[in-house]
Amino acid sequence: MKKGLAAVLLLAAAGLTACSSRGVSENDGAKVSVLEAEKQNSREEDKESGGGEVFAMPGAAGSIQIQLPQGWQCTGFPAVGDDTSYGMYIYPKDTDSGYLNLSYTEGFGVCGTGLKEETRTFGGTDAVIGIYDNHSYWDYVVFQEDNKGLVMTADSVEDWWTEYEDEIIQILETVKFVPAQNGSADHQIYDNTEINSLGLKLYSQRIDEKGARLYFYQSGGNAEGELFYGEDFSLEVLDKDTWRAVPGKADTAFHDIAYKIPRDQAAEFEVNWDLIYGQLSPGEYRLGKTVNNFIETGNYKTYTLYVYFVIL
Repeated sequence: MKKGLAAVLLLAAAGLTACSSRGVSENDGAKVSVLEAEKQNSREEDKESGGGEVFAMPGAAGSIQIQLPQGWQCTGFPAVGDDTSYGMYIYPKDTDSGYLNLSYTEGFGVCGTGLKEETRTFGGTDAVIGIYDNHSYWDYVVFQEDNKGLVMTADSVEDWWTEYEDEIIQILETVKFVPAQNGSADHQIYDNTEINSLGLKLYSQRIDEKGARLYFYQSGGNAEGELFYGEDFSLEVLDKDTWRAVPGKADTAFHDIAYKIPRDQAAEFEVNWDLIYGQLSPGEYRLGKTVNNFIETGNYKTYTLYVYFVIL
């Protein structure tokens, strides 16, 4: 299939706040990234739930979401190479070492002697807790049912687990996995793009005939300036060997707002093309997003990334 250059995507960007970094172990050479907090709860909801913000780490399989109490931090790590695991390190701000590793893992196995397991329910979902040698802390939590694929392991937490155990349980009650909906009976996503020079990739978590949930992930690269994207977008359909713009409603305008893509972070957003193009008919489409590498006033470079998909 031909892939030429064209213009771009996006409708609504989530309001995000970065959380702080910590010197934790790296995941098979993956650069530990700073997660962004999605302010998904209103102030009233935060008050009812005891405070804190909702944090999300997106990945190919879906988005890992938690709510952290005040006084906690997290850093995220992406999947790298053949290792498809991704997730976040979680820890109290006033501790010097140790963390909880909450990740999506396609295969998790345990072995050895002195292991005891029990099943508990967190947030209405069952999970298996594993404890070796009667530790005062849980060595792992393997989530089941709707959160299947998520695993939490503990690393060097013995000095602070007991003090924070109630808050750890509070965090586990909020764990949620939102699966990506790629390749359903109604649509298939068959390619995404990246720009190596910027260390920037565009991923999809959900695409259907009305819209999409997408995210940028920036790590590495050699961008000279800062990366920004806007609210304008376009949608194209493949007509034989030619990409043609999908006809939209007349007098459509977008807010002239620039959103920054922080370095070593994920930026997740929603696209709703139903408002402009209506529900898509069966066919091959590409949805792209323009990114500006802003170096200084009057000096910037423009790039385009795409998600390719099929409506069946």
